[in-house]
This record gives sequence, structure tokens and C-alpha cells, in this order.
Amino acid sequence: MFRRLLDLEALLARKSVLFLGPRLTGKSTLARSAFPDCLYVDLLSASEFRAIAAHPEQLGDRLRAHRPAATKHGSVVVIDEIQKLPSLLDEVHRLIVADPKVRFLLTGSSARKLSSRSTSCWSRRATQPLG
Repeated sequence: MFRRLLDLEALLARKSVLFLGPRLTGKSTLARSAFPDCLYVDLLSASEFRAIAAHPEQLGDRLRAHRPAATKHGSVVVIDEIQKLPSLLDEVHRLIVADPKVRFLLTGSSARKLSSRSTSCWSRRATQPLG
């Protein structure tokens, strides 16, 4: 793997982050290596996509269940390929408001899909930090 100059840990120390870029450039690999013990939601997994799409509140349930595990990055949640389920941004927003200590790293490859299906609370530019 290439050495990356982006320090995700430092970025997530203060705010949640929407991390967009071209496909196959290492966003998912970087997220997995930076936060190996975090709650990781892979929306490319058909079963995970169907479960979360049907019941977005399941994200909060999974976060609460994951919390007791004593991990270095216990408050980080990675959602990979967020553009596949833009409606999930409302649940992410709810969880950020409910617990300001939770940080989300949302990765994706299509800002167009997010903005064309934007939800009520996500009207900022994709390059701005969330939370």
C-alpha cells in the first residue's frame, strides 16, 4: 500500500468527514487500515445494503451494540459507498446530534448521486466536514 499523507484520525478527532473520490483509489483500504476496530458498514455488500435500506435505524442499534467493545476508535463509524444509499444520511445526522462524540467517516465515489438525491439536512458542499 502507498503511504498516504491524509491523516484521517486527526480529521475525525473533531468532526465527521465525507470522503469522496474516484473509484479504486484506496479510500476503503485507507479507512479500514486507519480504523480496524471501528463499526464498518459496507454498502457494497448486498445483504448489508438490504438490511440497512429496509431499517436505517438499525445503524443506531449496531452502534450501541458495538460501543461496549473497548477499542481505540470506539466512536468512529465508517460507512463505505454512501452514495448507494443517500437516504441513510438522515439517520447519520440523527446519530451525530444524539451523541456528539460519535464520528462518521463516509466514503463514496459519486458526489453527483448524493447531491441529486439530497436529503433535507445535507445541502452543504461535499468537501465540507460534517457534524
